[in-house]
This record gives sequence, structure tokens and C-alpha cells, in this order.
Amino acid sequence: MKSFADLLITWHAKSGRHHLPWQQSKDPYNVWVSEIMLQQTQVATVINYYHRFMKKFPTIKALANADEEEVMQLWSGLGYYRRARFLHEGAQMIMEEMEGVFPSHFDMMMKIPGIGRSTAGAISAFSFNQKKAILDGNVKRVLSRYFLVAQWTGLPKTEKKLWGYAESLLPDKNIATYTQALMDLGATVCNKKPLCETCPLKKHASHFRRIKCIWCQLLDLIKKFQLKQHTWSLLNIMTRFY
Repeated sequence: MKSFADLLITWHAKSGRHHLPWQQSKDPYNVWVSEIMLQQTQVATVINYYHRFMKKFPTIKALANADEEEVMQLWSGLGYYRRARFLHEGAQMIMEEMEGVFPSHFDMMMKIPGIGRSTAGAISAFSFNQKKAILDGNVKRVLSRYFLVAQWTGLPKTEKKLWGYAESLLPDKNIATYTQALMDLGATVCNKKPLCETCPLKKHASHFRRIKCIWCQLLDLIKKFQLKQHTWSLLNIMTRFY
């Protein structure tokens, strides 16, 4: 039986996304900009912003030399404006402290403002073909369903568990293709309304060995309930101090 990674890579060849603008370059700057833009934002929304941003700031140096107001104006409408500030600050840091070269070392990437573990993993995989895991929202959903993780994925202990799964599944080769395939699966098949019958992992997935896709939906309901409980508990704690 094919491995988790092999199934995804085979599926991606026919059904994955291959023509997104940031996929046309392995330059870490391009990948970095796209990964930051894609945080909490749909692909369809990002595409035009990405084109405009890269046209205006085609290099790290161009972004670093720009006025913050100019960067923020170009970002206007995309939301989560702290991301734009992080990109600008990060570009300045790279120019001042890293000789203008985007670092290839994972730990050095993590020093750049706005780059966390998952973003650094994506850049490492796509630009440098390094064996690093990612854990964005789409990947969390895929792995929590695949491994029947019933806890809300925002809990630290749940996230730690999912990171363990993500790292254990990494292939020894074709890491960039595998990473893109995992993202694509979460975005197009294993989404909020999963298309389980078309999933390349259905013969492997734990929920298929039990009661098929209804288990996915049940897990999602459990997690939503846990999220509401968690939020309510936080609100109760906060009100004690006001």
C-alpha cells in the first residue's frame, strides 16, 4: 500500500493546483510574501494583491527601501495589516542583518518578524527542498480528521500532537510537491464541507474505517463546541478583572 505522502503526491499530479502565481518561482522572497498574504485569507483574494505587491516591490531591497505608508496603501483591503508591517520590518532586517540575502537556515528564518514555525516550514520546503513540516489551518483539518483528533486544534496540547503527526509523515524526497499537495487537499477536498469520496486518503483514513465522512462532520461539531466553551471560559476569567 502506498504511503500517506505517495498517495498525496500522486493525487496532486492530476488534481492539485499548479498555476498559482507564487508557484512559478522558488525564490524565498516570493514564497515568503505569498505565505504571509495567505494567512487568514482566501487564495482567490490574494492573487491580485500578490501581483500588485510583487510588481511594486520585486525584491527584498525594494521592499526594505519603501516607506511604510506606501506598503500599507498597497495592502489596503487585504486586512490583518500587521502582516504588511511584518513584511516591511522583515525586509529591513534582512538587508541590515543578513546581507540582503533571505536565509536558508530554518532557525534564522524564525528570527524574521512575522515568520512562525509553519511559515518557516513552507519556505524551507518550497524554496530549499528541506524536510520541514507545516501546520496551517488546512493541514490541521486534514490531520485531525485523518487521525481522529477530537480536541479543538487551537489547544496547545492538540497542536503539539498535530505537529508530531505532521513531522512523522514527511517524505524523504519531493518535499515541495508533498507540501503543496497537503495544502491543496485541505483547501479543495478536505475543506469545511469535505468531499470524502474523492479523497486520495480515504482507504487509509481512520474515519473511513469506521463510519465514513459523517465522522468528519461530528468531529467538527465537537471542536466547535469546545471552542465555544474555551472562549466562554476566557471571558469569565477576563470579567473578574474589570
